[in-house]
Amino acid sequence: MATGIRAVLLTEWAFRVSIETEHVDVARFASPDVEERRLRTVYGAKYGGQRFDVIVAALPEPFHFVLRARDELWPGTPVVVCGLDERTVRDLNPPPGFAVLTIRFDVEGTVRAARALLPETRHVALVGGASPPEQVYHDLIRQAVSTVGGLDVIDLTRLPIADALARVSSLPEHTVIVQSSYQVDGAGRRFNGIDLVPHVSRAANRPVFTPLGLALGRGVVGGSIIDFEDIGRDAGMMASRLLRGEAPPPMPVPSRAGSVPRFDGRQLARWHLDERRLPAGSQVVFREPTPWQEYRWHVLGGIGLIGAPAALIATLLVQRRRRREAQAVLAERLRFGALVSEVGALLTTAPTAGIDEQIRECLRRVVTFLGVDRGALWQPSPDGHQASVTHAWDVEGVAPSPATFDLARFPYFRRLVDTADVVHFVRPDTLPPEATAERAVVEASGVRSFVAVPLPAGDRPLGFLVFVTLRSERAWPADVVQQLRTLAEHFSGALVRAQSAAAIESSTSIIEAVLAALPGETAIIDAAGTIVQINEAWAGAPRSAAGQAALSVGRNYLEACQRAVDMPADVARKKRAAVESILRGERDEFVVEYPASRHGEDRWLEVRVRRLARLGGGAAVMRLDVTSRRQAEAAVQRHVGELAHLDRVAGMGQLASSLAHELNQPLTAILSNAQAASRLLGAPRPDLEELRACLADIISDDQRAAEVIHRMRRLLRKTDFRSLPLALNDLVANTIGLVANDALLHAVSLEFNPSPALPVVYGDLVQVQQVILNLLTNAIAASAAAGAIQRKVTLWTTIGPTPYVELAVHDSGKGIAESDFDRVFEPFFTTKADGLGMGLAISRTIVEAHGGRLLAENGPAGGAVFRILLRTDRPEAR
Repeated sequence: MATGIRAVLLTEWAFRVSIETEHVDVARFASPDVEERRLRTVYGAKYGGQRFDVIVAALPEPFHFVLRARDELWPGTPVVVCGLDERTVRDLNPPPGFAVLTIRFDVEGTVRAARALLPETRHVALVGGASPPEQVYHDLIRQAVSTVGGLDVIDLTRLPIADALARVSSLPEHTVIVQSSYQVDGAGRRFNGIDLVPHVSRAANRPVFTPLGLALGRGVVGGSIIDFEDIGRDAGMMASRLLRGEAPPPMPVPSRAGSVPRFDGRQLARWHLDERRLPAGSQVVFREPTPWQEYRWHVLGGIGLIGAPAALIATLLVQRRRRREAQAVLAERLRFGALVSEVGALLTTAPTAGIDEQIRECLRRVVTFLGVDRGALWQPSPDGHQASVTHAWDVEGVAPSPATFDLARFPYFRRLVDTADVVHFVRPDTLPPEATAERAVVEASGVRSFVAVPLPAGDRPLGFLVFVTLRSERAWPADVVQQLRTLAEHFSGALVRAQSAAAIESSTSIIEAVLAALPGETAIIDAAGTIVQINEAWAGAPRSAAGQAALSVGRNYLEACQRAVDMPADVARKKRAAVESILRGERDEFVVEYPASRHGEDRWLEVRVRRLARLGGGAAVMRLDVTSRRQAEAAVQRHVGELAHLDRVAGMGQLASSLAHELNQPLTAILSNAQAASRLLGAPRPDLEELRACLADIISDDQRAAEVIHRMRRLLRKTDFRSLPLALNDLVANTIGLVANDALLHAVSLEFNPSPALPVVYGDLVQVQQVILNLLTNAIAASAAAGAIQRKVTLWTTIGPTPYVELAVHDSGKGIAESDFDRVFEPFFTTKADGLGMGLAISRTIVEAHGGRLLAENGPAGGAVFRILLRTDRPEAR
């Protein structure tokens, strides 16, 4: 510590500071108090004429001495205290002028390091002094052993030194020794503890560990050690701050000196301990030199003697290897040249019918020779915006490439291609800065190396010959690129032959391959939207004169859509956008249905546009009369409505007694008020105020009865489906009013918790109310049948996931049996003795017709929960 303190003070203050060093070691004497008084006398005489600017007390004993003697010997002098474990001064409140820097001996880290090196450790032998101050530090070790767990302590701290050495020489297996402070043994003899470390190490039959830095290098294996010089440097910096006039901190502060796992390489070798088990970040010092470290100059001298001949031999070997490599490269070029010539001959003589297969076979041979993962021919669309893969060969295990590429995403490549340049790179990061878009795409697709050679055909290339590696990088030397140019000429000639043959047979292939397979009125349009072929049904379809002209061969179908010829304007706009998307290759199919008039009859037509998977692109447009299907769907909707109406009538029948009771109340009140009014009129002088009150009650009760009848009639009325904005909370409250008396008759309480500010939902009022009524009557019946003490039905509304609003109905019944969940919405499934099993099936049909969902589950506290999800967006916006 003194070394660290002096180093800092002399560095910062140079010759402006004078340092005096004294040792306080009174605890080693038989009468510490007498020795302390003697020291006070000595220090008083020695330094009586001097004034110190700061005092540094290192370790506990000097700290306690200065704490007791400062006011007598050096009154008011600031004191820096260091080397105190924070756990021993936890409750310390230092007097004014004391700056206390605490440390933490990492005893636990030392024990853990010992156990890591010796995993089978079961015992820890504690070696140290017997004095009370030393026992304080021994307690820290005992606590650490307890914290690590699974270990017991063999306490040797109260033995005489001879007995302690005898014990450490005969410790049981699976034991490690932890060396602590050793100043006084059990017999009262005093020692300089650090001098005992080698004796303990030599006598021990088990490895010795310690957290004390001064012991490292004296026979201990090591541990999580704090360097006392670091403690001293931190204390020196604090002393320097006090010399500058700073005030000492009021409470103890942690020192910046920390513990580091440090170990003696000689002891690790002595005990055959595996360095790989050391904690992360461990330092190993005092290593034994290796034979290379000890004899490296001798070895280097010998190497020097034989180095010159060896270098000459190596040079000759390198030259021979280079010559062989050059010969191999030349042979490889010749083989590639032969392959290029062979491919040219195969493609030139291949019959037109099998030229596509021959192109793929040639691609396979070139891919195999070059050792790449994919070879392909890319051909641009007529407008030059896209490229299609017309022929390809991929090695086994490689996913096929996309069928089309958007050339707009590759501005740098496209610029080079327009100038008929070869595009290639060894790695994506070798692309120039202006190829940022290309680099991002190829890295995302896993491409490692790439080359694209134009297929020459007049002013603009016919396409590109492309080779790609996905699993390794490949260079593209100039001689290989030149051979690839020749190869591209052969492939280009084959493509020109194939396209010429295809052009001759194009009209026949369209008739045979497309029109024969497509039903209804069918037309074929090319990539620009021009009608190139129609079938007889299309030609003979009834149209207006303008439609007949606009939809004939040679006219543009997109222009007909733009002018809305023989179709509604909104349908025409939608159809034009969809057809353009299909022609660009962004989608494969589009279907739309719309009403039209033919031969004076109202009909429904379906137009279906489907992309043609052919070289030139284009699409097939089919128009079908779907009136019969639409009529069938309308009939189904009508039957569902009738079934729903019958279900509502049946529901009203089930509520008959409840509704009769609800009507009886206002009718009875009307009768009572009418009789009272009659009696008042019979009096000589009738009380007009009482008469008015009776008449007002009659009017109010009549309105109550009328409202009940109105609600019944609204549910029983047979109406067409009308989607309207509905206030769900009001609709639920209104429906609760219909079943309130039925719930009362079954001793079931109803609770409704509406969510505030609920958005409106869209649907048919009668049908939505029918669903709510069905769920309510089912919930009341389930709660009543369960026989529970508290019969209750709870309803609540909430905002669900966009675009839904949710209504939940929770009963206190027995819930849904696990085996019934898959059948609960099936027609004719019921758990009631007198039920038809159609209510929930009809309810789900109604909800799904509204674009919503009807779900069933069991509540966490029992009972069943039915959830209705209704949409908040308008039907026409879906």
